[in-house]
Amino acid sequence: MYIMLYSLFEIGKTLSICILLDDYFTRIYSTKYKEITIEIIFKIIYVYSFCEMKIKNVIKNFEEKHPHIIKFIKQIFKHDLNKIDIEFVKDNQIVDIFSKQKYLNLKEEEVVVIPDYDFVLYSDTSVTPSNIKIIHKNSTSKFLINVQETYNYVPSTIRFILIEFVVGEKTYKIDLSTNKYNFYVKDNIFDRNFFLYYLRNIETEVVVFEDFELDEFTIKIIDNNVNINKIHLTKHDNQCIKLDESSYEIITKPV
Repeated sequence: MYIMLYSLFEIGKTLSICILLDDYFTRIYSTKYKEITIEIIFKIIYVYSFCEMKIKNVIKNFEEKHPHIIKFIKQIFKHDLNKIDIEFVKDNQIVDIFSKQKYLNLKEEEVVVIPDYDFVLYSDTSVTPSNIKIIHKNSTSKFLINVQETYNYVPSTIRFILIEFVVGEKTYKIDLSTNKYNFYVKDNIFDRNFFLYYLRNIETEVVVFEDFELDEFTIKIIDNNVNINKIHLTKHDNQCIKLDESSYEIITKPV
């Protein structure tokens, strides 16, 4: 506290002295003082411009001679090792978050504790909008968080004209792609759990349901060929939409 007060006092004293000196020279040596001040300002501008030009030339020459080093430096600054790009979803809620790069850097002997989940969302934030891969829980294969192949994906070219979530008399539009995110990725599966997650975590409108309302709802699709499909979902229905590279199909998801 005393150090802070002392520092403020010293700053105030210095500013006061500068103001008094400026006032003194302005009154006593008005014309000469202005000339000297203007000359100093021009010299400062000249020195700044000269240094800026020299620095730019040095950087340009270095980039031309060592482009691989520049590329490496840019990649280091571009890539955020702590960027959150993995979300574990359970019962329509995000239960844990991770950084892909952090886990790719793990040594083989290091143990990774995976939370219980219904599906995992991986967001590729290196592109805009971020492409999101959905990785569903599978009894026949294990989610390998520290393997690059887990995060490989192929964007899908298909786009639906309209997707609606219909429950009772309420209807909500589902946007699988915006200027922020894109779920149109090959092999992405949109099932009951995904749509409930969407309404509670992505839908901008506040969505409130009684539990009994979610026992049964409908997904209405108008696809790129203007075909209309409806999927009636219940707690025990595993019907879902699966994307291919340029098409889609309605399947029954294996448990």
